[in-house]
Amino acid sequence: FFFSHHQFTIASFICPTVSPMSPPRIALKVEAIHQAIDEECSNGWRRAKMDNVPDVKRLTASLLTEETLVRDGFGNVPLYYSLILETKDGVCGAVVFFFEYSTWEGRVLFLKRLVIPSEEMRLPILQTLAKIAVRLDCVRLVWQVIRLCILYH
Repeated sequence: FFFSHHQFTIASFICPTVSPMSPPRIALKVEAIHQAIDEECSNGWRRAKMDNVPDVKRLTASLLTEETLVRDGFGNVPLYYSLILETKDGVCGAVVFFFEYSTWEGRVLFLKRLVIPSEEMRLPILQTLAKIAVRLDCVRLVWQVIRLCILYH
């Protein structure tokens, strides 16, 4: 599904993993999320650690304090997860995502921010996120892009 309008573009990627006959879903545990991320990431991408928060803040142009980002992303119940792209020159890419829940469909992986150094890196990281979504029994991967974000990055 792809929808474009004056102010925004919405892309929704369907993850064909859940059928009506699938086993009952259990709540996601942080360890299971971390394991899926760690096993699916490659090509320089990895799960961000607490000491990467300054890089995530810088790359995503976050207005939040580092303390808030640490609290919300690295506590007992993280409100978001982040990946970073690390090269020999340092951290040059970041992804921020979280999980939503649809009472009609179930778990949804919502991609909030994607900052990459080149366009050819977009598809591989989206494929990685789709694999993470499939492993975690998500019914959908949603990425909403505001045109202004594209202009400034």
